[in-house]
Amino acid sequence: MQRTAPILAALLICWTTSVQGQPFVTRSFVADTIGTFFHSKARRHDGTDVDLRVRIWEPNTGRAARRPLIVFVHGGGFISGSFTEMDPFCRMWSQRGYVAATIEYRLGMVGGPLLDPPYLFDQHEVPRAAWRAVQDVRHGLRYLFERSTELAIDTTNYLVAGASAGAITVLHHTFWDSRSAIPPSVRAIPDAQRMSVRYSRPDLISSIDTLPFPRPCAVVSYFGAMIYPEWLGHGPFPRVFLYHQNGDIVVGCGRQKGLWGVPLPGVTEHWPTMVGSCALETDLRPTLDDPEALRVVIQPGIGHELHDVRTVDSLAAQHCAPCAIMATEVSVAQPADDFSVDWHLFSITGHSVDQGSSPAATAILRVLDRHPSGLFILRTPRETMFIMDGVLLGRR
Repeated sequence: MQRTAPILAALLICWTTSVQGQPFVTRSFVADTIGTFFHSKARRHDGTDVDLRVRIWEPNTGRAARRPLIVFVHGGGFISGSFTEMDPFCRMWSQRGYVAATIEYRLGMVGGPLLDPPYLFDQHEVPRAAWRAVQDVRHGLRYLFERSTELAIDTTNYLVAGASAGAITVLHHTFWDSRSAIPPSVRAIPDAQRMSVRYSRPDLISSIDTLPFPRPCAVVSYFGAMIYPEWLGHGPFPRVFLYHQNGDIVVGCGRQKGLWGVPLPGVTEHWPTMVGSCALETDLRPTLDDPEALRVVIQPGIGHELHDVRTVDSLAAQHCAPCAIMATEVSVAQPADDFSVDWHLFSITGHSVDQGSSPAATAILRVLDRHPSGLFILRTPRETMFIMDGVLLGRR
């Protein structure tokens, strides 16, 4: 495990010199946007529908070979912000050779009796907002996965990154899977009444939420936190990069309520206690097979921001680079099971594609023969397997 406090400028200069020319670290390419596209329609907390978009950047490498993918998610307390705020990060990572995308998600929560958010109606609002954000990010990822051939994306190992609420979102996307407990707050709960307006709060769980989702190879969290740290208990674990200022007054670095240091009387009442980067480091340490998979950068200060965007961004790129390089080296691996099992193949969008009864290895070969591109979820009574673009990603 690496824990960095960027104090000595001379060390940073030496480090910067050492990474020049490293694949997926050095910004060697020209980057530009492909465009902004509709990825899904979703219902907001107030019952209105919204069209959600994804904005895609690519390097000038051409599309003859597939490029790694990184997705960015913006912050704003689940109340405000825009997906276009992550354009500078998309540009920087695309200049490194990634296809980079920033995904729009639903914003908004029910406010308090008299005051608008960040004052909240009750303790259920933040978990529900975070769940909606995770759902929308996954819809955006499905959109990209389905177009992996067109966009020349190597989807065998993808990365996610976010800031503030976006970091909360990507952490929960990364560590929630079908074995995790579903938070009671995202089930159907009593309506919220605010002055003369009633807000319905239905069950947010859809059938596609119960399907496994491939875990990213790396997650980058800039001043984010976990609402449900118990989700960390299910491996295998990706590479994790955490950044925080140790006195952050918005999202605490330890275990604090959201907005714990913001000088607004009573604002924290219905915000959950969250586990920031300082505490996450302690929680993650005993679960890691590879200590080098975790890098934590803690900077003295009270800011809810990157104190030095260029340096922190470069450190994150260096930590994540093995994922991008690994993606070009993965080969198909077949499990050794030689007995028949009932299996069911789903697309990443949750549609039933194929099913049968045969040895698991035979089922995988059948998928590769009939579906050489795209992302699929192969379920048997014993395990779940992910097959993406002709590669067996993993088994749970």
